[in-house]
Amino acid sequence: MAHDNSVQSDGDKAEKSAVIVKEKWSIPADSAIKSRAAVCWLSLICILGLWGDLASKAWVIKHIGIPGKDILMPVIFSGFEEIFRFETVFNPGASWGMLSGKTGLLISLSVIALLAMLYFFASIKKGHWVAITALGMLFAGAFGNTHDRIFNDGNVVDFIYVNFGFWPFNPWPSFNIADALLCIGVPIFMICLFKEGQQAKHEGQQAKHDGA
Repeated sequence: MAHDNSVQSDGDKAEKSAVIVKEKWSIPADSAIKSRAAVCWLSLICILGLWGDLASKAWVIKHIGIPGKDILMPVIFSGFEEIFRFETVFNPGASWGMLSGKTGLLISLSVIALLAMLYFFASIKKGHWVAITALGMLFAGAFGNTHDRIFNDGNVVDFIYVNFGFWPFNPWPSFNIADALLCIGVPIFMICLFKEGQQAKHEGQQAKHDGA
């Protein structure tokens, strides 16, 4: 009899463990990834951002030229020549020249980042439109620069030159629309995650207080 109880107890523990694992890895019912509206909105932001990035790079290549091949014709804005202009730069690495020439590694890191974004999209709740918009910007930025690395011999097309004459903008490394989307999207999404975490913590404390 004691043996039967022990077997039953072990079976209950195993069943509870399976339920916990399932709950931990299952996608919540209120997840943004299960919302058609959220998926459509994220896709729209991603497509628009990616189109803007690739279209601007194609325009730069056509009208300014390819480094080492064409006579480059930078786009100068009268009165702001030393501060802001468009000029084609092929970047074989990441920002500030990091990981230069490590195309395979950079593509691998981009794939990992894209998978992480999918995870976050499944983790956030539907209706969090600011976070979803920021994620769409991140997807667009990651896809845009990864596209360059795959189809442009490992080089990302940068063209926006900014120099305000003081650190760190003296000058800031040349960048593109994809970089801008990433630089804007990351802090917005981090703030959203922080606020959501604070809200969840507050709700948990409130539920604990009500239960007491």
